[in-house]
Amino acid sequence: MFRLCGFFFTGFLTILLGAQVSVKAQYKGSASISGRVTIAGKPGKGLTVTATLNNQPASQKPSVFTAVTNDEGIYHVTGLSAGNYKIAPYDPTNFLTGGQSPWEPPGKTVTLNTDEAADKIDFDIARGGVITGRITSSDGKPMIEMQVSLEAVDRKVVLQSTFSNPVYQTDDRGIYRIYGLPAGQYIVSVGEDRSGGSLSFGREKKGFYPRTFYPGSTEKSEAKPVDLDEGAEAKNIDIILSPREKTYSVSGLVVDEESGKPVPNVQLGYGTVSSDGRSFGASGFSSSMRSDAAGEFRIDGIKPGKYAIYAAPNFDDPSADRTSTPVNVEIADTDVQDVEIKTRPAISVDGVVLLESVPDPRLAARLSNLSIYGYSTSRDSASITPLNFRSAQVKPDHSFHLSGLSPGKFTISLSNSPAAKGFTLRRVELNGAAVPENSIELTAGSNIANVRMVLSYGTATIRGQVNFPADLPQGLTIWASATDNQHRELSNRSTQVDARGRFVIENLTAGEYIVSVLAFQQQRPDANGVSYSGKQTVTVADGSDVNVVVALAINTPNPGGDRP
Repeated sequence: MFRLCGFFFTGFLTILLGAQVSVKAQYKGSASISGRVTIAGKPGKGLTVTATLNNQPASQKPSVFTAVTNDEGIYHVTGLSAGNYKIAPYDPTNFLTGGQSPWEPPGKTVTLNTDEAADKIDFDIARGGVITGRITSSDGKPMIEMQVSLEAVDRKVVLQSTFSNPVYQTDDRGIYRIYGLPAGQYIVSVGEDRSGGSLSFGREKKGFYPRTFYPGSTEKSEAKPVDLDEGAEAKNIDIILSPREKTYSVSGLVVDEESGKPVPNVQLGYGTVSSDGRSFGASGFSSSMRSDAAGEFRIDGIKPGKYAIYAAPNFDDPSADRTSTPVNVEIADTDVQDVEIKTRPAISVDGVVLLESVPDPRLAARLSNLSIYGYSTSRDSASITPLNFRSAQVKPDHSFHLSGLSPGKFTISLSNSPAAKGFTLRRVELNGAAVPENSIELTAGSNIANVRMVLSYGTATIRGQVNFPADLPQGLTIWASATDNQHRELSNRSTQVDARGRFVIENLTAGEYIVSVLAFQQQRPDANGVSYSGKQTVTVADGSDVNVVVALAINTPNPGGDRP
Protein backbone atom coordinates (compact mmCIF):
# COMPACT_ATOMS: atom_id res chain seq x y z
CA MET A 1 0.00 0.00 0.00
CA PHE A 2 1.08 3.60 -0.43
CA ARG A 3 -0.31 6.82 0.90
CA LEU A 4 -0.91 9.91 -1.19
CA CYS A 5 1.88 12.31 -0.34
CA GLY A 6 -0.27 15.32 0.53
CA PHE A 7 2.21 18.15 0.32
CA PHE A 8 3.71 17.03 -2.97
CA PHE A 9 0.46 16.09 -4.63
CA THR A 10 -1.30 19.28 -3.48
CA GLY A 11 1.40 21.53 -4.96
CA PHE A 12 1.67 19.40 -8.07
CA LEU A 13 -2.11 19.43 -8.51
CA THR A 14 -2.15 23.23 -8.29
CA ILE A 15 0.46 23.49 -11.04
CA LEU A 16 -1.33 20.93 -13.17
CA LEU A 17 -4.74 22.55 -12.85
CA GLY A 18 -3.21 25.86 -13.83
CA ALA A 19 -1.99 24.25 -17.05
CA GLN A 20 -5.23 22.41 -17.77
CA VAL A 21 -6.90 24.90 -20.13
CA SER A 22 -3.90 25.30 -22.41
CA VAL A 23 -3.24 21.57 -22.47
CA LYS A 24 -6.79 20.68 -23.50
CA ALA A 25 -6.70 23.31 -26.22
CA GLN A 26 -3.42 21.92 -27.50
CA TYR A 27 -4.20 18.20 -27.62
CA LYS A 28 -7.97 17.82 -28.17
CA GLY A 29 -7.62 14.04 -28.12
CA SER A 30 -10.55 11.66 -28.37
CA ALA A 31 -9.31 8.92 -26.00
CA SER A 32 -10.57 8.61 -22.44
CA ILE A 33 -10.09 6.86 -19.09
CA SER A 34 -12.97 6.02 -16.76
CA GLY A 35 -13.58 4.06 -13.60
CA ARG A 36 -14.92 4.15 -10.06
CA VAL A 37 -13.40 5.39 -6.82
CA THR A 38 -14.49 3.93 -3.49
CA ILE A 39 -13.55 4.86 0.06
CA ALA A 40 -13.80 1.96 2.49
CA GLY A 41 -16.16 0.29 0.02
CA LYS A 42 -18.46 3.31 -0.39
CA PRO A 43 -18.58 5.74 -3.35
CA GLY A 44 -15.91 8.43 -3.22
CA LYS A 45 -17.94 11.51 -4.05
CA GLY A 46 -16.53 14.79 -5.35
CA LEU A 47 -12.91 13.65 -5.64
CA THR A 48 -10.61 15.09 -8.29
CA VAL A 49 -9.01 12.49 -10.54
CA THR A 50 -5.97 13.53 -12.59
CA ALA A 51 -4.43 11.89 -15.64
CA THR A 52 -0.88 13.10 -16.26
CA LEU A 53 1.01 12.38 -19.46
CA ASN A 54 4.32 10.68 -18.66
CA ASN A 55 7.77 11.20 -20.19
CA GLN A 56 7.50 14.89 -20.98
CA PRO A 57 10.50 17.23 -21.15
CA ALA A 58 11.04 19.09 -17.90
CA SER A 59 10.90 22.38 -19.80
CA GLN A 60 7.28 21.81 -20.83
CA LYS A 61 4.20 22.33 -18.69
CA PRO A 62 2.80 19.04 -17.43
CA SER A 63 0.00 17.73 -19.65
CA VAL A 64 -2.77 16.98 -17.17
CA PHE A 65 -6.45 16.24 -17.53
CA THR A 66 -8.95 16.12 -14.69
CA ALA A 67 -12.39 14.88 -13.79
CA VAL A 68 -14.51 14.89 -10.62
CA THR A 69 -16.26 11.79 -9.32
CA ASN A 70 -20.07 11.84 -9.21
CA ASP A 71 -22.33 10.64 -6.40
CA GLU A 72 -21.57 7.03 -7.37
CA GLY A 73 -17.80 7.63 -7.32
CA ILE A 74 -17.59 7.34 -11.12
CA TYR A 75 -15.14 9.51 -13.09
CA HIS A 76 -14.58 10.00 -16.82
CA VAL A 77 -11.42 11.78 -18.01
CA THR A 78 -11.76 12.83 -21.65
CA GLY A 79 -9.79 14.74 -24.28
CA LEU A 80 -6.77 12.42 -24.12
CA SER A 81 -4.35 11.72 -26.95
CA ALA A 82 -2.43 8.48 -27.43
CA GLY A 83 0.26 8.06 -24.79
CA ASN A 84 1.22 6.73 -21.40
CA TYR A 85 -0.56 8.30 -18.41
CA LYS A 86 -0.40 8.17 -14.65
CA ILE A 87 -3.91 8.47 -13.22
CA ALA A 88 -4.88 8.87 -9.58
CA PRO A 89 -7.62 10.28 -7.35
CA TYR A 90 -6.61 12.95 -4.88
CA ASP A 91 -7.63 12.57 -1.23
CA PRO A 92 -4.90 13.75 1.16
CA THR A 93 -6.53 12.43 4.32
CA ASN A 94 -6.71 8.84 3.07
CA PHE A 95 -4.51 6.52 1.00
CA LEU A 96 -4.71 4.30 -2.04
CA THR A 97 -4.54 0.54 -1.59
CA GLY A 98 -2.50 -1.76 -3.78
CA GLY A 99 0.42 0.66 -4.07
CA GLN A 100 3.90 -0.04 -5.30
CA SER A 101 6.75 2.01 -3.86
CA PRO A 102 7.60 5.31 -2.14
CA TRP A 103 9.56 6.45 -5.20
CA GLU A 104 6.70 6.33 -7.67
CA PRO A 105 3.86 8.84 -7.97
CA PRO A 106 0.58 7.46 -6.63
CA GLY A 107 -1.94 5.91 -8.99
CA LYS A 108 -2.02 3.55 -11.94
CA THR A 109 -0.33 3.61 -15.34
CA VAL A 110 -2.56 3.50 -18.43
CA THR A 111 -1.30 3.28 -22.03
CA LEU A 112 -3.79 4.62 -24.57
CA ASN A 113 -4.08 4.28 -28.32
CA THR A 114 -5.74 6.98 -30.43
CA ASP A 115 -9.53 7.14 -29.87
CA GLU A 116 -9.36 4.39 -27.23
CA ALA A 117 -11.66 4.33 -24.19
CA ALA A 118 -10.02 2.62 -21.20
CA ASP A 119 -12.67 1.77 -18.65
CA LYS A 120 -12.84 0.02 -15.28
CA ILE A 121 -9.68 1.75 -14.05
CA ASP A 122 -10.93 1.59 -10.49
CA PHE A 123 -9.41 2.79 -7.23
CA ASP A 124 -10.03 1.74 -3.66
CA ILE A 125 -9.14 4.28 -0.99
CA ALA A 126 -8.84 3.27 2.65
CA ARG A 127 -9.44 5.60 5.58
CA GLY A 128 -6.20 7.17 6.73
CA GLY A 129 -5.01 7.27 10.30
CA VAL A 130 -3.37 10.12 12.23
CA ILE A 131 -0.35 10.29 14.52
CA THR A 132 0.00 13.50 16.51
CA GLY A 133 2.10 14.77 19.39
CA ARG A 134 4.41 17.51 20.63
CA ILE A 135 8.18 17.86 20.36
CA THR A 136 10.00 19.82 23.07
CA SER A 137 13.61 20.41 24.04
CA SER A 138 15.10 19.10 27.28
CA ASP A 139 14.32 22.44 28.94
CA GLY A 140 10.67 22.35 27.86
CA LYS A 141 10.76 24.72 24.88
CA PRO A 142 8.65 23.82 21.80
CA MET A 143 10.70 22.70 18.79
CA ILE A 144 9.45 24.69 15.80
CA GLU A 145 9.59 23.48 12.16
CA MET A 146 11.35 20.30 13.16
CA GLN A 147 11.12 17.28 10.89
CA VAL A 148 9.44 14.21 12.37
CA SER A 149 10.38 10.81 10.95
CA LEU A 150 8.14 7.78 10.60
CA GLU A 151 9.30 4.26 9.89
CA ALA A 152 6.78 1.51 9.21
CA VAL A 153 7.51 -1.64 11.19
CA ASP A 154 5.47 -3.73 8.76
CA ARG A 155 7.24 -3.89 5.41
CA LYS A 156 3.88 -4.15 3.65
CA VAL A 157 3.25 -0.49 4.50
CA VAL A 158 4.73 1.84 1.89
CA LEU A 159 5.14 5.51 2.78
CA GLN A 160 5.74 8.18 0.19
CA SER A 161 8.83 10.36 0.58
CA THR A 162 8.63 12.71 3.57
CA PHE A 163 11.56 14.97 2.66
CA SER A 164 10.62 18.63 3.31
CA ASN A 165 6.98 17.62 3.74
CA PRO A 166 5.27 20.24 5.97
CA VAL A 167 2.85 17.54 7.17
CA TYR A 168 5.86 15.97 8.90
CA GLN A 169 6.98 19.22 10.55
CA THR A 170 6.08 20.74 13.89
CA ASP A 171 4.21 24.05 14.10
CA ASP A 172 4.96 27.08 16.28
CA ARG A 173 3.77 25.15 19.33
CA GLY A 174 6.00 22.17 18.60
CA ILE A 175 2.95 20.12 17.62
CA TYR A 176 2.92 17.78 14.62
CA ARG A 177 -0.03 16.00 13.04
CA ILE A 178 0.69 13.43 10.36
CA TYR A 179 -2.44 12.23 8.57
CA GLY A 180 -3.46 9.91 5.74
CA LEU A 181 -1.47 6.97 7.14
CA PRO A 182 -2.12 3.29 6.43
CA ALA A 183 -2.96 1.10 9.41
CA GLY A 184 0.11 -0.48 10.98
CA GLN A 185 2.90 0.02 13.49
CA TYR A 186 5.25 2.99 13.28
CA ILE A 187 8.52 4.04 14.86
CA VAL A 188 8.41 7.81 15.51
CA SER A 189 11.62 9.79 15.90
CA VAL A 190 13.03 13.29 15.60
CA GLY A 191 16.55 14.72 15.39
CA GLU A 192 19.70 13.68 13.56
CA ASP A 193 21.79 10.54 13.70
CA ARG A 194 24.91 10.81 15.83
CA SER A 195 27.01 9.09 13.20
CA GLY A 196 28.65 11.04 10.40
CA GLY A 197 26.20 9.48 7.96
CA SER A 198 24.01 12.59 8.11
CA LEU A 199 25.69 15.62 6.55
CA SER A 200 24.99 19.29 7.17
CA PHE A 201 26.11 20.23 3.62
CA GLY A 202 28.30 23.08 4.78
CA ARG A 203 25.62 24.92 6.75
CA GLU A 204 27.04 26.50 9.90
CA LYS A 205 25.63 24.84 12.98
CA LYS A 206 26.75 25.06 16.58
CA GLY A 207 25.29 21.71 17.41
CA PHE A 208 22.63 19.15 16.64
CA TYR A 209 19.89 17.28 18.44
CA PRO A 210 20.63 13.54 18.44
CA ARG A 211 17.86 11.35 17.09
CA THR A 212 15.38 10.56 19.81
CA PHE A 213 12.81 7.78 19.46
CA TYR A 214 9.37 7.74 21.04
CA PRO A 215 8.87 7.59 23.97
CA GLY A 216 12.29 9.12 24.78
CA SER A 217 15.41 7.10 23.98
CA THR A 218 18.32 7.70 21.62
CA GLU A 219 18.55 3.93 21.07
CA LYS A 220 16.29 2.54 18.37
CA SER A 221 16.13 -0.79 20.18
CA GLU A 222 14.29 0.99 22.99
CA ALA A 223 11.72 2.65 20.71
CA LYS A 224 8.06 1.85 21.39
CA PRO A 225 6.07 1.22 18.19
CA VAL A 226 2.87 3.25 17.78
CA ASP A 227 -0.13 1.08 16.89
CA LEU A 228 -2.47 2.71 14.36
CA ASP A 229 -5.79 1.24 13.23
CA GLU A 230 -7.53 2.20 10.00
CA GLY A 231 -9.04 5.66 10.35
CA ALA A 232 -7.87 5.97 13.97
CA GLU A 233 -5.86 8.73 15.67
CA ALA A 234 -2.86 8.05 17.91
CA LYS A 235 -2.59 11.06 20.25
CA ASN A 236 0.03 12.34 22.66
CA ILE A 237 2.96 10.74 20.87
CA ASP A 238 5.24 13.28 22.53
CA ILE A 239 9.03 13.31 22.44
CA ILE A 240 11.43 15.27 24.64
CA LEU A 241 14.67 15.72 22.75
CA SER A 242 17.99 14.78 24.26
CA PRO A 243 20.30 17.75 24.96
CA ARG A 244 21.95 19.40 21.98
CA GLU A 245 25.33 17.95 21.09
CA LYS A 246 28.31 19.75 19.66
CA THR A 247 29.48 19.83 16.05
CA TYR A 248 32.99 20.63 14.84
CA SER A 249 34.86 22.16 11.95
CA VAL A 250 37.56 21.12 9.49
CA SER A 251 39.94 23.79 8.21
CA GLY A 252 43.10 23.94 6.18
CA LEU A 253 44.68 25.00 2.91
CA VAL A 254 44.08 24.16 -0.75
CA VAL A 255 47.33 24.01 -2.72
CA ASP A 256 48.57 23.13 -6.17
CA GLU A 257 49.93 19.59 -6.21
CA GLU A 258 53.10 20.50 -8.14
CA SER A 259 54.04 23.99 -6.93
CA GLY A 260 52.63 23.78 -3.41
CA LYS A 261 51.20 27.30 -3.79
CA PRO A 262 47.74 28.14 -2.36
CA VAL A 263 44.83 27.93 -4.82
CA PRO A 264 41.82 30.24 -4.30
CA ASN A 265 38.15 29.65 -5.19
CA VAL A 266 38.28 25.85 -5.20
CA GLN A 267 34.92 24.22 -4.52
CA LEU A 268 35.17 21.57 -1.80
CA GLY A 269 33.03 18.63 -0.83
CA TYR A 270 33.05 16.01 1.86
CA GLY A 271 31.49 12.63 2.45
CA THR A 272 31.37 10.00 5.13
CA VAL A 273 33.87 7.15 4.94
CA SER A 274 32.97 3.53 5.61
CA SER A 275 34.52 1.59 8.47
CA ASP A 276 37.01 -0.05 6.10
CA GLY A 277 38.07 3.39 4.85
CA ARG A 278 37.46 2.60 1.21
CA SER A 279 34.08 4.01 0.22
CA PHE A 280 32.01 7.18 0.45
CA GLY A 281 28.62 7.64 1.96
CA ALA A 282 26.46 10.60 0.92
CA SER A 283 28.54 13.51 -0.34
CA GLY A 284 27.75 17.16 0.30
CA PHE A 285 28.96 20.46 -1.04
CA SER A 286 27.65 24.00 -1.34
CA SER A 287 28.79 27.37 -2.64
CA SER A 288 30.00 28.30 0.86
CA MET A 289 32.45 25.41 0.95
CA ARG A 290 35.35 26.77 -1.08
CA SER A 291 38.82 28.14 -0.53
CA ASP A 292 39.17 31.89 -0.03
CA ALA A 293 41.57 34.33 -1.74
CA ALA A 294 44.46 32.90 0.32
CA GLY A 295 43.54 29.28 -0.46
CA GLU A 296 42.25 28.69 3.07
CA PHE A 297 38.99 26.87 3.83
CA ARG A 298 36.76 26.01 6.77
CA ILE A 299 33.82 23.61 6.85
CA ASP A 300 31.53 23.93 9.87
CA GLY A 301 28.74 21.89 11.40
CA ILE A 302 30.33 18.44 11.11
CA LYS A 303 29.42 15.68 13.53
CA PRO A 304 31.94 13.20 14.96
CA GLY A 305 32.89 10.56 12.42
CA LYS A 306 35.23 9.67 9.57
CA TYR A 307 35.15 11.86 6.47
CA ALA A 308 36.96 12.54 3.22
CA ILE A 309 37.52 16.11 1.96
CA TYR A 310 38.07 16.66 -1.76
CA ALA A 311 37.92 19.18 -4.58
CA ALA A 312 34.32 19.14 -5.84
CA PRO A 313 32.65 20.36 -9.06
CA ASN A 314 32.60 24.14 -9.46
CA PHE A 315 29.23 24.58 -11.15
CA ASP A 316 29.49 28.39 -10.96
CA ASP A 317 32.74 28.44 -12.91
CA PRO A 318 33.61 25.09 -14.59
CA SER A 319 36.79 26.63 -16.01
CA ALA A 320 38.11 26.80 -12.43
CA ASP A 321 37.51 23.09 -11.82
CA ARG A 322 40.28 21.24 -10.07
CA THR A 323 40.44 17.69 -8.78
CA SER A 324 42.23 16.07 -5.89
CA THR A 325 42.85 12.83 -4.10
CA PRO A 326 40.40 12.73 -1.16
CA VAL A 327 41.99 13.42 2.24
CA ASN A 328 40.65 11.37 5.14
CA VAL A 329 39.94 13.09 8.46
CA GLU A 330 38.46 11.79 11.68
CA ILE A 331 36.54 14.00 14.09
CA ALA A 332 36.27 12.90 17.71
CA ASP A 333 35.75 15.74 20.19
CA THR A 334 37.66 18.67 18.73
CA ASP A 335 38.06 20.72 15.54
CA VAL A 336 40.44 19.41 12.89
CA GLN A 337 42.95 21.93 11.54
CA ASP A 338 45.82 22.19 9.05
CA VAL A 339 44.30 19.82 6.49
CA GLU A 340 46.07 20.18 3.15
CA ILE A 341 44.13 19.44 -0.06
CA LYS A 342 46.52 18.93 -2.97
CA THR A 343 44.76 19.76 -6.22
CA ARG A 344 45.55 19.54 -9.89
CA PRO A 345 43.88 21.01 -13.02
CA ALA A 346 40.84 19.00 -14.03
CA ILE A 347 40.69 17.06 -17.29
CA SER A 348 38.27 17.91 -20.10
CA VAL A 349 36.75 15.81 -22.88
CA ASP A 350 35.62 17.35 -26.18
CA GLY A 351 33.80 15.69 -29.04
CA VAL A 352 30.84 15.62 -31.39
CA VAL A 353 27.56 13.72 -31.66
CA LEU A 354 26.51 12.36 -35.04
CA LEU A 355 24.01 9.99 -36.60
CA GLU A 356 25.10 6.68 -38.11
CA SER A 357 22.50 7.19 -40.83
CA VAL A 358 19.96 9.95 -41.39
CA PRO A 359 16.58 8.54 -42.49
CA ASP A 360 15.04 11.98 -41.97
CA PRO A 361 17.16 15.18 -42.29
CA ARG A 362 15.10 16.78 -39.52
CA LEU A 363 16.61 14.33 -37.03
CA ALA A 364 20.00 16.03 -37.25
CA ALA A 365 18.44 19.23 -35.96
CA ARG A 366 17.27 17.36 -32.85
CA LEU A 367 20.81 16.48 -31.81
CA SER A 368 21.28 19.87 -30.16
CA ASN A 369 18.41 18.99 -27.78
CA LEU A 370 20.32 16.05 -26.38
CA SER A 371 22.33 15.86 -23.19
CA ILE A 372 25.23 13.56 -22.52
CA TYR A 373 26.83 12.49 -19.28
CA GLY A 374 29.90 10.68 -18.14
CA TYR A 375 31.43 9.36 -14.95
CA SER A 376 34.91 8.25 -14.06
CA THR A 377 36.26 5.67 -11.64
CA SER A 378 39.75 5.72 -10.18
CA ARG A 379 42.32 3.20 -11.35
CA ASP A 380 43.58 3.01 -7.79
CA SER A 381 41.14 0.66 -6.03
CA ALA A 382 42.91 1.26 -2.72
CA SER A 383 41.64 4.84 -2.51
CA ILE A 384 38.12 6.14 -2.25
CA THR A 385 36.80 8.17 -5.16
CA PRO A 386 34.44 11.14 -4.85
CA LEU A 387 31.44 11.53 -7.10
CA ASN A 388 32.92 12.36 -10.51
CA PHE A 389 29.87 12.80 -12.67
CA ARG A 390 29.56 15.40 -15.41
CA SER A 391 26.87 16.25 -17.93
CA ALA A 392 26.70 18.63 -20.87
CA GLN A 393 24.20 19.90 -23.41
CA VAL A 394 25.00 19.22 -27.04
CA LYS A 395 25.70 22.53 -28.82
CA PRO A 396 24.01 23.69 -32.06
CA ASP A 397 27.04 22.51 -34.04
CA HIS A 398 26.60 19.07 -32.36
CA SER A 399 29.78 19.40 -30.31
CA PHE A 400 30.05 18.90 -26.55
CA HIS A 401 32.47 19.78 -23.78
CA LEU A 402 32.84 17.96 -20.45
CA SER A 403 35.13 19.42 -17.80
CA GLY A 404 36.11 18.84 -14.19
CA LEU A 405 37.19 15.21 -14.66
CA SER A 406 39.70 13.16 -12.69
CA PRO A 407 42.18 10.54 -13.92
CA GLY A 408 40.68 7.11 -14.36
CA LYS A 409 38.29 5.17 -16.54
CA PHE A 410 35.74 7.59 -18.00
CA THR A 411 32.49 6.12 -19.35
CA ILE A 412 30.31 8.28 -21.58
CA SER A 413 26.58 7.84 -22.27
CA LEU A 414 23.51 9.48 -23.74
CA SER A 415 21.20 10.96 -21.07
CA ASN A 416 17.88 9.17 -20.79
CA SER A 417 15.54 12.13 -21.26
CA PRO A 418 12.40 12.71 -23.36
CA ALA A 419 14.55 14.59 -25.89
CA ALA A 420 16.59 11.42 -26.41
CA LYS A 421 13.56 9.33 -27.34
CA GLY A 422 14.39 7.17 -30.34
CA PHE A 423 18.15 7.74 -30.23
CA THR A 424 20.52 4.91 -29.33
CA LEU A 425 24.23 5.25 -28.63
CA ARG A 426 25.86 2.67 -30.88
CA ARG A 427 29.50 3.32 -30.07
CA VAL A 428 32.04 5.85 -28.85
CA GLU A 429 35.10 6.54 -30.98
CA LEU A 430 38.41 8.18 -30.09
CA ASN A 431 40.56 9.36 -32.99
CA GLY A 432 38.40 7.28 -35.33
CA ALA A 433 38.63 3.99 -33.40
CA ALA A 434 35.84 2.48 -31.29
CA VAL A 435 36.62 2.28 -27.58
CA PRO A 436 35.56 -0.80 -25.55
CA GLU A 437 32.55 -0.33 -23.24
CA ASN A 438 32.37 3.34 -24.31
CA SER A 439 35.14 4.06 -21.80
CA ILE A 440 38.20 6.27 -22.24
CA GLU A 441 41.29 6.25 -20.03
CA LEU A 442 42.01 9.71 -18.62
CA THR A 443 45.46 10.65 -17.35
CA ALA A 444 46.49 13.67 -15.30
CA GLY A 445 47.45 16.70 -17.39
CA SER A 446 46.04 15.32 -20.64
CA ASN A 447 42.80 16.67 -22.07
CA ILE A 448 40.92 14.51 -24.56
CA ALA A 449 39.59 15.67 -27.94
CA ASN A 450 38.37 13.97 -31.13
CA VAL A 451 35.67 11.93 -29.38
CA ARG A 452 32.71 10.88 -31.51
CA MET A 453 29.42 9.58 -30.12
CA VAL A 454 27.74 7.66 -32.96
CA LEU A 455 23.94 7.40 -32.63
CA SER A 456 21.22 5.61 -34.53
CA TYR A 457 17.50 6.37 -34.64
CA GLY A 458 14.82 3.71 -34.49
CA THR A 459 11.34 3.75 -36.04
CA ALA A 460 9.99 0.32 -35.03
CA THR A 461 7.40 -0.28 -32.27
CA ILE A 462 6.61 -3.30 -30.09
CA ARG A 463 3.15 -3.42 -28.51
CA GLY A 464 2.80 -5.91 -25.72
CA GLN A 465 0.12 -7.61 -23.68
CA VAL A 466 1.06 -9.33 -20.42
CA ASN A 467 -1.01 -12.31 -19.29
CA PHE A 468 -1.09 -12.39 -15.50
CA PRO A 469 -1.41 -15.58 -13.45
CA ALA A 470 -4.54 -15.80 -11.29
CA ASP A 471 -2.51 -15.72 -8.07
CA LEU A 472 -0.54 -12.54 -8.92
CA PRO A 473 -0.34 -10.42 -5.72
CA GLN A 474 -1.60 -6.85 -5.60
CA GLY A 475 0.74 -3.86 -5.57
CA LEU A 476 3.51 -5.22 -7.80
CA THR A 477 5.72 -3.01 -9.95
CA ILE A 478 5.77 -4.44 -13.48
CA TRP A 479 8.31 -3.43 -16.12
CA ALA A 480 8.81 -4.52 -19.70
CA SER A 481 12.06 -4.15 -21.63
CA ALA A 482 13.37 -4.90 -25.10
CA THR A 483 17.04 -5.80 -25.46
CA ASP A 484 18.78 -5.91 -28.82
CA ASN A 485 20.82 -9.09 -29.20
CA GLN A 486 23.47 -7.33 -31.23
CA HIS A 487 23.83 -4.31 -28.96
CA ARG A 488 22.83 -5.74 -25.60
CA GLU A 489 24.52 -3.07 -23.52
CA LEU A 490 23.52 -0.22 -25.81
CA SER A 491 19.90 -0.62 -26.88
CA ASN A 492 17.83 -1.44 -23.83
CA ARG A 493 14.36 0.10 -23.84
CA SER A 494 12.10 -0.25 -20.83
CA THR A 495 8.66 0.96 -19.80
CA GLN A 496 6.16 0.32 -17.04
CA VAL A 497 3.35 -2.09 -17.77
CA ASP A 498 -0.03 -0.45 -17.30
CA ALA A 499 -3.03 -1.46 -15.19
CA ARG A 500 -4.41 -3.61 -18.03
CA GLY A 501 -1.15 -5.45 -18.67
CA ARG A 502 -0.28 -3.41 -21.74
CA PHE A 503 2.95 -1.72 -22.77
CA VAL A 504 4.43 0.04 -25.79
CA ILE A 505 8.16 0.23 -26.58
CA GLU A 506 8.88 2.67 -29.39
CA ASN A 507 11.75 3.92 -31.54
CA LEU A 508 13.57 0.63 -31.90
CA THR A 509 16.08 0.00 -34.64
CA ALA A 510 15.61 -3.00 -36.91
CA GLY A 511 16.74 -6.31 -35.42
CA GLU A 512 15.89 -9.15 -33.08
CA TYR A 513 14.88 -8.33 -29.51
CA ILE A 514 14.29 -10.21 -26.31
CA VAL A 515 11.17 -8.77 -24.70
CA SER A 516 11.30 -9.34 -20.94
CA VAL A 517 8.67 -8.61 -18.28
CA LEU A 518 9.41 -8.59 -14.55
CA ALA A 519 6.87 -8.11 -11.75
CA PHE A 520 8.24 -7.54 -8.26
CA GLN A 521 7.44 -5.97 -4.91
CA GLN A 522 9.63 -2.94 -4.26
CA GLN A 523 9.07 -3.25 -0.54
CA ARG A 524 8.61 -7.00 -0.13
CA PRO A 525 5.74 -8.15 2.11
CA ASP A 526 7.07 -11.68 2.14
CA ALA A 527 10.36 -13.13 3.35
CA ASN A 528 11.15 -14.88 0.08
CA GLY A 529 11.07 -11.95 -2.33
CA VAL A 530 8.75 -13.69 -4.80
CA SER A 531 8.70 -12.23 -8.31
CA TYR A 532 7.20 -13.13 -11.68
CA SER A 533 8.78 -12.93 -15.11
CA GLY A 534 8.34 -13.85 -18.75
CA LYS A 535 10.18 -13.51 -22.06
CA GLN A 536 9.52 -13.54 -25.79
CA THR A 537 11.78 -13.05 -28.80
CA VAL A 538 10.56 -10.80 -31.59
CA THR A 539 12.04 -9.42 -34.80
CA VAL A 540 11.24 -5.89 -36.01
CA ALA A 541 11.94 -4.02 -39.23
CA ASP A 542 12.31 -0.28 -39.73
CA GLY A 543 8.90 1.35 -39.41
CA SER A 544 7.17 -1.87 -38.30
CA ASP A 545 4.56 -2.18 -35.53
CA VAL A 546 4.71 -5.65 -33.93
CA ASN A 547 2.46 -7.21 -31.29
CA VAL A 548 3.73 -9.63 -28.66
CA VAL A 549 2.10 -11.53 -25.78
CA VAL A 550 4.16 -12.35 -22.69
CA ALA A 551 2.91 -14.75 -20.03
CA LEU A 552 4.20 -14.30 -16.49
CA ALA A 553 5.28 -17.23 -14.36
CA ILE A 554 6.48 -17.27 -10.78
CA ASN A 555 10.24 -17.23 -10.20
CA THR A 556 11.94 -19.48 -7.69
CA PRO A 557 12.21 -17.51 -4.42
CA ASN A 558 15.68 -16.44 -3.41
CA PRO A 559 16.86 -18.12 -0.21
CA GLY A 560 18.30 -14.83 1.04
CA GLY A 561 15.11 -12.92 0.27
CA ASP A 562 16.74 -10.54 -2.23
CA ARG A 563 14.84 -9.35 -5.25
CA PRO A 564 15.85 -11.20 -8.44
